Amino acid sequence: MVTVRFYGDLKQFGAVFKLDIGSVSEAVRALVTQIPGLREHIGQGCYLVRVDGRYIGNDDVQTVEKYTLQFTPVVQG
Repeated sequence: MVTVRFYGDLKQFGAVFKLDIGSVSEAVRALVTQIPGLREHIGQGCYLVRVDGRYIGNDDVQTVEKYTLQFTPVVQG
């Protein structure tokens, strides 16, 4: 079971989710499938993903089990 936490403007979709998934990409797929408007909102912004406080990049292949995924908006200006 993985805990997913949204911060900043993503909180309008919910703050905490519990998912039975195996990777970061599975978490994103599950959330955008179940939450109306999330896919479009994420597509318009820039977000960092942390696994238990450690930032990961686009090239990182992450298998997750019993971790906390944190999606944080990047301030742009």
